[in-house]
Amino acid sequence: MPSSVKVIGFDNVEECNFTTPSLSSVDPDHELMARTAVSLLIHRIDEGTPGRDHQEFVSNFRVVERESTRAGARRSPAARL
Repeated sequence: MPSSVKVIGFDNVEECNFTTPSLSSVDPDHELMARTAVSLLIHRIDEGTPGRDHQEFVSNFRVVERESTRAGARRSPAARL
């Protein structure tokens, strides 16, 4: 990967640690998203409202910085080939 390119993924899956260079990723708050989804679903069931209403939800997240976005990150010898 050229040093002028920065790459970041989304979801912070475990495989991000095993790429060369390791992949930076956005780590969404899965627990909060799941709790919110269940709460909204239960509300719809209890209220008998149809699924047509649009609701916006903003979740917390964190950026997990790894080699793919670090300035001056070292690449493995195999990555230089």
